[in-house]
Amino acid sequence: MDASSAEFVGYLASGLPGHRLLVLLSTRPGFVPWATLPAMETISVGRLGEADVERMTRTLLATDAVSRALLDLLAEKSEGNPLYVEEILHQLQETGAIVVEDGEARLGSGEVKVPASIHDIIAARIDRLTEPLKLTLRGASVVGRRFGTSLLSRVIEVAAVGVEGNLMELHAVDFVFPSAHDPEPMYSFKHALTQDVVYTGLLERRRRRYHAAVGVGLEELYAGRIDEVVELLAHHYGASAEDEKAVDYALLAAEKAQRRWANVEALAQFEAALARLASMPDTDPNRLRRIDAVIKQAEVKFALGRHAEHVEALEGIKDLVDAVADPPRRATWYYWTGFLLSLVGGHPEKAIAYCREALAIADASGFDEVRPFAECCLAHVLMAAGNLRAAIEVGERALATFEARGNIWWACRALWALSPVANYLGEWERGLEYGRRALDHGRSVNDLRLKVVGWWRTGSTHIQRGDAEPGLRCCEEAMALSPIAFDAAMVRAVRAYGLVKAGNVAAGTTELAEAVAWFERSQLHYTRSLFTLWLAEGHLALGQRAQARALLDTVLTSTRENGYRHLEGVAERLLGEALGPEDPTALAHLDLASRILEEVGARNDVAKALVARAGFRRAAGDYAGARAALEQALAIFTSLGTVDGPRLVASLLQSLPAQP
Repeated sequence: MDASSAEFVGYLASGLPGHRLLVLLSTRPGFVPWATLPAMETISVGRLGEADVERMTRTLLATDAVSRALLDLLAEKSEGNPLYVEEILHQLQETGAIVVEDGEARLGSGEVKVPASIHDIIAARIDRLTEPLKLTLRGASVVGRRFGTSLLSRVIEVAAVGVEGNLMELHAVDFVFPSAHDPEPMYSFKHALTQDVVYTGLLERRRRRYHAAVGVGLEELYAGRIDEVVELLAHHYGASAEDEKAVDYALLAAEKAQRRWANVEALAQFEAALARLASMPDTDPNRLRRIDAVIKQAEVKFALGRHAEHVEALEGIKDLVDAVADPPRRATWYYWTGFLLSLVGGHPEKAIAYCREALAIADASGFDEVRPFAECCLAHVLMAAGNLRAAIEVGERALATFEARGNIWWACRALWALSPVANYLGEWERGLEYGRRALDHGRSVNDLRLKVVGWWRTGSTHIQRGDAEPGLRCCEEAMALSPIAFDAAMVRAVRAYGLVKAGNVAAGTTELAEAVAWFERSQLHYTRSLFTLWLAEGHLALGQRAQARALLDTVLTSTRENGYRHLEGVAERLLGEALGPEDPTALAHLDLASRILEEVGARNDVAKALVARAGFRRAAGDYAGARAALEQALAIFTSLGTVDGPRLVASLLQSLPAQP
């Protein structure tokens, strides 16, 4: 099974539980795609028995009876395989070894020879064909299991009328059969094994020449609509000696697969292009092809969660990009590499510098169409660096351009930066509007991934605002769309935090631990750090301060090394809470948290730090100081529209001893 089909089968299988569907899949022995499904049943189709072979033979030969000698020969040589029975009968008929008399089929006089294997039987039948029929069959085997007369005539350089006559003769002897007549006669091999035997019998040089001819024929027949057959062109040129076309069509096929989220197929095409380029001359055009083959993997590598791997590949071509790439390619390399660096680790100065370099290239070269892509990636980088207001400004600018140009996909990517930034700022209504806007864009183009991300980002805003129930419902909507692995991991993490916020702390903490482990394996330092903070918050809610401290020590190291300023502030605040009033260093952590959070403008987190500080003042007997901190926190929560903050503060204020 090819990669795309296997991916589709896996996707289909993942969506079956809970639905009243019966799916039947016919495969060869040994392939069990859904072995883990509890409702799957494997039915093995056994060999034909002697009585079945006899009935089949009588039907094919239109006789009333079959002699014992003929039946024994068929049963022994075919081993109960119906295809083998049919091919052996063809072999015997074509060599005059079967005689039908008085309604009975029997072996003729003389020695009867049947080749040892089904491959040999089919090959022997092909050898007895006339040369024009052999030529037609060989060309057809290269075109594919199904083929049209106009393309085949181009491959074997025979007039279409001659090809049609040859195919009619091949149909008469049961090699092919007509499968359609609109807009032209179409034929198919009767069995894939027949095509395999013919194809493998071709000399390598003829096979390559025929594949190239198929490619040329497809280009002629589909001029102006090449995208319809770009996968076929990649296949045929890939099997030919035409290196440049093999690479160019592989890249086009990869991009097409990427657009429909056929990630495994897309990656296979990109890798085929790079493998072919490795054996091609080191010319400037081939260097550009190599750059394209690496850069254009961006979306598929991102969707598969292979960000660190892609950064390594991008860094590996940096010198090549700077040496030979044109401005659009150079700008693309810089903004995408900068974006990924902010996720996989490394101080933000480098990522920011890369994005700004992309902007400088665009401005210097007059490529205004590149600027919003660089601004969008810069918004993501600034978010990771904790420069939240600047991220909003540059992200809004990119969003406006993408929406004006109708680039829905990148408009959503801009919204995916703006939504969490708004959440960090505590601007909940703005965050919800960004999420809803992304979801509406996804619906407008019916893009599965855009809808999934729109749902879970909207849910994330609800949950961080403290309104868990609608957030959890959004996560359910996202999971119902059967998201790809990376997005499913994001949804599970957000849903787990929603469970913590909803009071189901133990279950949420367990699920968050699984999410953190997933992102640890993916080497996404920023996302892992964020979810680890949520996990630490769950442990604190369970009273598990030691577990929380261990996690927070790790996160603080990571956020400091990678310049995740906002996350560093949150980690300092949680560490202060985990240490508690009895630890003399705890208050210093809270003080540092407040400074960082004020600096980045994360007002909701500032309010949380005030609540934590109030607890310390209460423990010290400073009830007036505790009340002042709580009232200040309440004012911030109320102005922002945070849902759970005011409830918490009100209960804490009520529990304070009355002032004398």
